[in-house]
Parts: sequence; structure tokens; C-alpha cells
Amino acid sequence: MMIGIVGAGGHAKVVTDLLRRTNRNMRFVYLSADASCTGYEDMPCYLDSEPSYRSLRSSVEGWHVAIGNTLIRKRKTEWMLANGLLLINAIHDRSVCAEQSEIGIGSSVMAGAVVNPFAVIGQGCIINTASSVDHDCVIESFVNIGPGCRLSGSVRVAQLSDLGAGTVVIPGVSIGEHCVIGAGAVVISDIPDYSLAVGVPARVIKRIASGSS
Repeated sequence: MMIGIVGAGGHAKVVTDLLRRTNRNMRFVYLSADASCTGYEDMPCYLDSEPSYRSLRSSVEGWHVAIGNTLIRKRKTEWMLANGLLLINAIHDRSVCAEQSEIGIGSSVMAGAVVNPFAVIGQGCIINTASSVDHDCVIESFVNIGPGCRLSGSVRVAQLSDLGAGTVVIPGVSIGEHCVIGAGAVVISDIPDYSLAVGVPARVIKRIASGSS
């Protein structure tokens, strides 16, 4: 089985290991914006371009966008769906995803992560290593939940937001779209759209310009 990984950085390495654990016979091909990319372990890397997708389409059975930048991941995911390419999830065998949870297409759930009942994860999200998303949370599309984050029940995180490692969010709080929450922050009140928030408790220190990653 051949899987196409879009991206060739650190996140792509983790996704490769994760998927290989599900099928030791799985092979990979990488597409990167970096023309000098060499791939991993003798697996090939191609320039991320429309001709590359056309040439690989018949041999690749599924695709995963393994790019950390939320905006780039969104654009690439939407382009691939519009062009009829099959996107797959990457869910580690040592994560815990409740039967009553929902995981959107193209999302990744890393080792040690927990997604509890009635949590909803949008498409193209990253639920990173040892993070937890508790009951009734709503994580909209193309959100990054950093390593070791703790999201209490009924938290909402709007699209394209990025929660740094170790962020804690108390129950019922909403984080707006295009937000960045600094590592180790404790979020105890709602955060408006396009905000950079840091600290304990978290406070907004900057507005993020529209279109920024």
C-alpha cells in the first residue's frame, strides 16, 4: 500500500512512523515545496506540484497533509479534496478516541492523546502527543493542539487556531479563530478571534493580522 505524505518536515516524520505502526508493509512517497527534499529511508520525495500529483495518482492509495502551518494545511487540503484525492486520517494505535467522538478527515491524533466522548474534531486537525480533548469539546478544522495540552469539557476552539505545548483550558471556554495561545498558558476566559494570548492566566497581548499563519 502506497501513501502520499504532503510535507517532509518534522511532522511528516511523526506521521510516517504512526502510519507504519498500522501496517508494516506500507510504503510512502513525499511531496515537498523544497526541491532538494530527499525523503526518508530511501522513500522518494517529489516537488509538490500538479504534475507530481498527476504522475502519482494511479499508484498512491491515500494522502495525508503533514504540514504544521495551519493556513498552508487548509489550502492544500481543500485543493486535494477539490481534485478528488482521497485523504486519510493518521491515528496512533496508542491514542484513545472514544467511540462517541468524531474525527474529521485528514486529521492526526498522536501517541498518548485522548479524545473523550462527544468531542468533535474537524478536518485537518493535529491532536498532538499526550494531549487530551475532553467530553463535548468542539475543535474546528485546521486547528493545532500542541503536545501535552489539556482541554476540559465543552471547550470550543475555532478554525485555524494553534495552542502551544502544555496549554490548559478550563471548562466551557471558547477560543476564537486564527488564535495563537502561548506554551504553558492557562485559559480561563474566552479569547477573541485573531488573538495572541500568553501567561497564567492567559491574557491577550497582540492582535494577529488577517491572513497571518
